[in-house]
Amino acid sequence: MFVRHAPSVAVPLAALLVMGATAGCGASAEEANVRHTTAAFFAAVAAHQDDRACDDLAPQAAQGLATSDSSCAHQIGELKLTGGTIRAVRVWGERAQVLLSDDTVFLTRMRQGWKVTAAGCRRQAKGPYDCDVEA
Repeated sequence: MFVRHAPSVAVPLAALLVMGATAGCGASAEEANVRHTTAAFFAAVAAHQDDRACDDLAPQAAQGLATSDSSCAHQIGELKLTGGTIRAVRVWGERAQVLLSDDTVFLTRMRQGWKVTAAGCRRQAKGPYDCDVEA
């Protein structure tokens, strides 16, 4: 999975203050929604509610786990996804990243709400994250 970083852009201080004043509540609500989806996903995994865990995945991620011989639910049950404590949530518009003590998760906002697009991700020395689940 390739993770792109937003390019550096110089923004006048006045514009930052306005953006901060108008986006503060929305950003907190989005971060809370991302946290909730992440926690629900890992709770389902821990409880071996594999169908429910697959429901928290973006369709492309669920399809990526399924094979001709095995469903998403069976495959996700075979993975060792542990999650851990949420350490940071970063939201960029329709995309989000959650850094946990034992994992890194990526999400996207869809009509149905936030969905996990990648989980079981490990940062590589060079290049993109290596993920067990990815869209």
